[in-house]
Amino acid sequence: MQTFSSQSYVALLGDVLAEGYRFVTIDQFDPNSPDKQVILRHDVDYSPQKAVELAGIDHSLDVHSTFFFLLRGHWYNYFGHYTQEAIQQIHSMGFPIGLHYAPPLYLGGDREAHRQQLAGDLAIMRSEFPDVYPAFSWHVPPPLLLQQGGLSMPDGPVDMYAERFFRQAKYVSDSSLRNSYEYLRQVLVSGEYRKVQLLLHAECWLGSREMINLTDSLGEILRAIFADGKSDFKEKPDYRELLPEGIPLQMLDQIPALFEAAVHPLHNGGPSHRGEKTNNGQTTNP
Repeated sequence: MQTFSSQSYVALLGDVLAEGYRFVTIDQFDPNSPDKQVILRHDVDYSPQKAVELAGIDHSLDVHSTFFFLLRGHWYNYFGHYTQEAIQQIHSMGFPIGLHYAPPLYLGGDREAHRQQLAGDLAIMRSEFPDVYPAFSWHVPPPLLLQQGGLSMPDGPVDMYAERFFRQAKYVSDSSLRNSYEYLRQVLVSGEYRKVQLLLHAECWLGSREMINLTDSLGEILRAIFADGKSDFKEKPDYRELLPEGIPLQMLDQIPALFEAAVHPLHNGGPSHRGEKTNNGQTTNP
């Protein structure tokens, strides 16, 4: 079984290019054109620094992609200096920055309430970064809205779960590593689909070790969150005196293994999740 790593990420995109696909921007995408097109989308759920690293790989391969940042995330502060620095770095490489929309749960499937919330969130986002691209992706989209073809915004940003991106194109994602590497590759090299929306997350590919499943990915997510916090440790005088280089690398590198060891007893002493096959079904969770 092929693992998820920076090397296999590069190999996957290389296979896509070898199959004659073009990586296109969202506004270039045409579901009715005869050519083979891929929209490469990156939702930044946890680590802005990992997003910068992934942008560097995309840039080196000369492929188009779009990065969607959370305004209402739990793991990083959109307005924080280091997040904004990451956004500027990604944008300077030529990649658009959109909103990864995480709505309040109480809105449910109320379409008009979501429209108002989206308009407000975009205005807040642009107050810090004016060049926000006019597109948004949902963070755990309400199933009802997906069934109804996403959310239309008159004269506003496009929904990446609108019919033209989600129904008229094959949607495939690495979310939670439900889909195996082999499945992702098969979708892209089978020749069955001429239009694809490909959602790939940095935390599924860029880690301290190769990954296979959700347990691996969650361990690397925790490591990345602590790693992104190293800068804060360097800024505070008391912390800096104790840890001049921030959180020690050897501590960060132990986090994935510690997480895996903690997870296994929760599964009644069963076998390690590392190496088990993943589900090949299409997922809609970003």
